[in-house]
Amino acid sequence: MPTPMRAAGRMLRATLLDHLGLKLFSVLAAILLWLVFVEAPELTSSISVPVEFKNFPAGLDTGTEMPDDVQLQIIGPRDLLASSGLAKTAVVLDLSNFNRPGERTYNVAESVYGLPSRVRLVRAIPSQLRLSLEPHVSRQVPVKLRFGGPVPAGFIVAQQVTVPANVTISGPQSQVERVDAAQTDPFEFATIRQGEEDKDKTLQAQLPVYVGNARVRIDSSSAVDVKIQLQRIRD
Repeated sequence: MPTPMRAAGRMLRATLLDHLGLKLFSVLAAILLWLVFVEAPELTSSISVPVEFKNFPAGLDTGTEMPDDVQLQIIGPRDLLASSGLAKTAVVLDLSNFNRPGERTYNVAESVYGLPSRVRLVRAIPSQLRLSLEPHVSRQVPVKLRFGGPVPAGFIVAQQVTVPANVTISGPQSQVERVDAAQTDPFEFATIRQGEEDKDKTLQAQLPVYVGNARVRIDSSSAVDVKIQLQRIRD
C-alpha cells in the first residue's frame, strides 16, 4: 500500500505533466515578451507638450507672456515613444501655494507629468519657466472711431456717435493700464448718389471693436453702432 508521501509525489508529477505542451508554450511566450520589451534598444525622441496650470488662484492673472508648450527630449523603447503613448504628457505648474501677486520660477523637469514609467526625460527646452502673477482688473475705455478714407468732397463731419461710447476691458493690471482706447474697424464712407450733392447726409454702420493687446480682452459688446452726420459745405 503506497504511503501518503508517495501518493502526493505521484499527484504532483501528474499535475506537472498535465498539459505540458501548453505550459511550455506559455513559458516561451513569456520569455519572448520579456526579450522584446526589456531588451529592445532604447531610442531618443523630441516631443512638444503643453504647459498647463493647476490650482490657479482666483483674482489673479499671468503678468508675463508664457509659452504654450515646451520641448522635451526623452529616451525609451520605440513602442512607448509613439505619439499615442505620450498623449497625456504635459508640464503642469501647480499654483496651490502661489496665491498673491509676485514671481515664481518652476523647473520644468520637476513639473512633467504623464510620461510612461519606462520613458525617461533627458532635458527640457526651456529648462525653467518664470511665472508672474498680478491682479486681474477691468475698466472702461472709450471707443475711438477710425475712418477708412477722406471725408467726401464738399462735406464735413458735423457729428459722430458710437453706441456704446465705451467698452469694458479686462486682463492683467499692467496690461489693462496700457490701453487708452478701443478702436473700431475703419468706417468707409458710402458713395453719395447723384442728386444728393447739396444735401446733408447721415451714414450708419455696425463696426467691430479691437484692442491691440493680446493680453487684454473685451468683456462687453465687441461691436458698436456708428452714426455719422455729414454736413454740406455751403459757400
